[in-house]
Amino acid sequence: QALLFSRIRKCDSDSDVSRTRRQRMVIEALIESAKGASISQLNNVLNTLFKYVKTDLTQTQIMSYAAQALANGWINYEIQQLSLSDEDVFTTGYAGST
Repeated sequence: QALLFSRIRKCDSDSDVSRTRRQRMVIEALIESAKGASISQLNNVLNTLFKYVKTDLTQTQIMSYAAQALANGWINYEIQQLSLSDEDVFTTGYAGST
C-alpha cells in the first residue's frame, strides 16, 4: 500500500511535486516506526525486505548502521527538506534562439 501510495501520478495539479511529497511521507513514517523498534525487530524486517533490495551493502553492514543510528541517537535528528521554487529552476524560451 505504501508503494502504491508513493507512486501515484497525475492525480494532482502539481503531479511530480505531490508524488515526491508522498514518497517523503512514507520514508518519514518508516523512520518513525523504526525509532521504537528493537534490534531484533529491525533484523526481522531487514530479513524480509533484503531480498527485494539491490545494494552493494551486506545485510550485516545495514544492520550495523541501524544499530549505530539507534544507539547514537542519529535516528532522532530533525529531518529538513529543501526545494527550489519553479522560478529558480525553470526558464522560458526557445531552443536554439539567440
